[in-house]
Amino acid sequence: MSNIPYISVSHSDSSSSPPGLAPQLTQYYPPSPYPTRYSNFYSHIPPGLRPSERTWNFWIKIAPVLCGAILILVLFAVWQIGPLPENSDEKWSTNLNYDGGCNPFEEPGYINFDPNHYLNNTWKTYTPDCQPDNLMKQLVDDLQRYSRGRDRTSARVLPWLQNRTVLLIGDSLERFHLRDFCDLLSASIEPPFHPVSDVGRSLSPSTPDSPSQSFHIKPDLPLSPKPYYYDPNDHSRAPDDWPNDKRADFAKKQEEWAKRDNVRTKPWVCEVPAYGFRLVSLFTYGLEPYQSGYFYSNDDWYIPPSSFLNRVDQILLPLIQNLAAARHAPQILKPDLLEVCSGLWDLRQWTEADSRAMGQNLDDSSEVPFQTLTGERLNWWKQRSTAMLQGIAARFPEDDVPILWRTLHHPLRHNLAPYSRVEQLDQLARSMVAGLQRRPGPLANRLKLDNWGRMMLGQENHFRDSVHPRAAPGSVLWGEMMLWELRRTVMIKEKATKLKNRS
Repeated sequence: MSNIPYISVSHSDSSSSPPGLAPQLTQYYPPSPYPTRYSNFYSHIPPGLRPSERTWNFWIKIAPVLCGAILILVLFAVWQIGPLPENSDEKWSTNLNYDGGCNPFEEPGYINFDPNHYLNNTWKTYTPDCQPDNLMKQLVDDLQRYSRGRDRTSARVLPWLQNRTVLLIGDSLERFHLRDFCDLLSASIEPPFHPVSDVGRSLSPSTPDSPSQSFHIKPDLPLSPKPYYYDPNDHSRAPDDWPNDKRADFAKKQEEWAKRDNVRTKPWVCEVPAYGFRLVSLFTYGLEPYQSGYFYSNDDWYIPPSSFLNRVDQILLPLIQNLAAARHAPQILKPDLLEVCSGLWDLRQWTEADSRAMGQNLDDSSEVPFQTLTGERLNWWKQRSTAMLQGIAARFPEDDVPILWRTLHHPLRHNLAPYSRVEQLDQLARSMVAGLQRRPGPLANRLKLDNWGRMMLGQENHFRDSVHPRAAPGSVLWGEMMLWELRRTVMIKEKATKLKNRS
């Protein structure tokens, strides 16, 4: 460094320059006859610091290539040190957001109501990078190619949906969700196979050619469980809490119930043959109707047994056994996802009990059904709903199968489902679920909240009647949430299987 003399690059320092003028640079070499952007700078470099012209030209020529190579190396280094998964399975799962990452249905948002396009009626979040995947649209697009024999050889777009079974155990909401899901798929294909039915008491519009087919279990179907009798060996025997003055005609009623066909209270099945996918719904009358269902026994829709778990044992379990045998699909016996709910029929029972006690009809104009539920009724409900969930877990013991509690939605004014009590019971259900999740036992890791009911708040203008939302947006939102949870469940299960096989 001592051999390099200090050379001033200006005639004077900046302090002696006239105001507003920059110091003038000393030019050591004559101007180039062919000036470039570099030549002026080059001519001002002192001789002791100036590189050879050949070296200078070499670096000028390779500079773009060198910069590009450095950029590639930097990007590669960032990619290597980034938070990548340790193996391909983890990378796959992260991209699908199934392992606790982004769940759009847990993000704040709103329902995008679109009266012209069914499948646009889904959840929109306020988080741009966490939106639903519109799985129903993807399924419809695939069925569009598959239907009418256009493409039946290609692999399915949603492989995790193949040969899966979802059980829905609740009330008319489960029936509508199942029916609408099947209707929406076939109605969204161009041209549509049939419209979406808006009437809850009608037969299914499905045909044998429909890519999605729903039907209710008629008594004469081979899939139908055997008729239920309180005592199979004595058809005249009535439950112990049946009114004494009504026991004489109990045997006659049992024969009527055994032959009864009603689309409202019979089980329903929705199947997507291209995928081997199916939904199965069981209708219940609440957790435990008073006097073994006596107060419903004269209604044309009543089909025993009355209690929640008894209906699971006598109707649902035999049905899926028959379905598994008929479809040659034993996996149906081990469903991949369970949804349960009880609330509206429990509320109905209390309104009707109050009406009988007061000796007057409590219609929608009465304020009695909207009064706060008593602690006695809340304790009654919590004890039985807890026992019901434990019973469901025992009947379907696979610990990798989630049990979703469908939250209650806000209905219009209705004496049998008063919205003030709906909210009170929904809050109790949330508290119960949280308690069971904290308690050691089979439900701790399986029980989850399906927040569909709360997410429907504000959609009361889009109802079929005072209680049931229309297919759009209600069942579209439900279908998207169900498919998202099913995909998550299947991916977690497959990942666990792969890790187990490697160990």
